[in-house]
Amino acid sequence: MMKKIAFLLVIVTLSTTSCEYLRKKGILGKKKTSDYITSLENAKKDDSINYAAQLYNLKKESQAKIDSVQKTCGINGKYHVISGSFRNPLNAENFNKEMNRMGYHSSIIMASNGFNLVSAYSGDNYSEVINALNNIRTTVNQESWLYLSN
Repeated sequence: MMKKIAFLLVIVTLSTTSCEYLRKKGILGKKKTSDYITSLENAKKDDSINYAAQLYNLKKESQAKIDSVQKTCGINGKYHVISGSFRNPLNAENFNKEMNRMGYHSSIIMASNGFNLVSAYSGDNYSEVINALNNIRTTVNQESWLYLSN
């Protein structure tokens, strides 16, 4: 009996409500696809803008922390991205030439322990050096590391 009453209630509601109202609500007929796609594209654009703003803020916060640590620890000097370390100076020379052929402005640094360090990148800005280190780790030597000279 309840099913019959519910069915009659639906029939009465549908018959008394205008078709235009049902179309607008998406109950009768298809919702316009172009409107839906436009709303999705707008949402995607808004999300991209918000994401870019969040990344920018994170980058600013990270740089502020790096600057604070450098100031607190008194880390001054020049950073070098070391892509190779050699006892034999001839091996260092050959690797240095190869790095220059690859487009890096490399140089050889004599370490206090007697090793010849091939520096693929040098700079004073820590965050730029970290970016170079990550790049060199993916393109040249995964085990590249930082060296600080005064």
